[in-house]
Amino acid sequence: MNELFKVLGYTFKDLDTLKKALTHSSAVNKTMNRADHTNQRLEFLGDALLEAVISKELYFRFPKLEEGALSRMRAAIVREETLAEVSRKLSLDKYLILGKGEELSRGRDKDSILSDCLEALIGAVYVDSDFTEVEAFIINHFEETITDNSINLKIFDYKTMIQELLQKEGERNFYYSVVKEEGKDHLKIFHVVLLLEDKVLGEGKGSSKKDAEQKAAMDALEKRGKSIVF
Repeated sequence: MNELFKVLGYTFKDLDTLKKALTHSSAVNKTMNRADHTNQRLEFLGDALLEAVISKELYFRFPKLEEGALSRMRAAIVREETLAEVSRKLSLDKYLILGKGEELSRGRDKDSILSDCLEALIGAVYVDSDFTEVEAFIINHFEETITDNSINLKIFDYKTMIQELLQKEGERNFYYSVVKEEGKDHLKIFHVVLLLEDKVLGEGKGSSKKDAEQKAAMDALEKRGKSIVF
């Protein structure tokens, strides 16, 4: 467990609480009380704690964002796919306690199980310590997610924003162009530029043309001093 504690940045005083957080309902016999032996109750608690801490962090970190944008940003951060990604970074998939059926059906790779386990772990940290400790734990492991530009791309339509800005300035001859593609088909990265006639206004790269275009638009806005978030 020392290796897990090192990755988590937190050492549990009560190992039974940690074990419960890692135990999926499939690992418990149907005759046993799931509330006593699985991570479902801790998941319930962790879900509420995560939303509260992320809400507080976004409120103070982005004082100019309106309620709707804050809600969209929070939703992007606490969604299942994001939680599963953080869970994998913490190697929780290696420590999950699963039943034979889930083990055979690759339960360790399922986003739903991994995200639930992370929420349960958050609940377990709180039960094992206090709110201050769990708040630090959440911010530590979600810092990269909060500041990730891909999260911002889910909230703002930068292409529409730059289009409206350029049209207001009387510009019409702007377009996006793919200047380079690299990687294998299923792992391709697109490099895109936003051009106004022959002038490069912004550059971006992403796993899809749409994502790369949004990043190029965001880059163009930032170069004009129009960044909303940062």
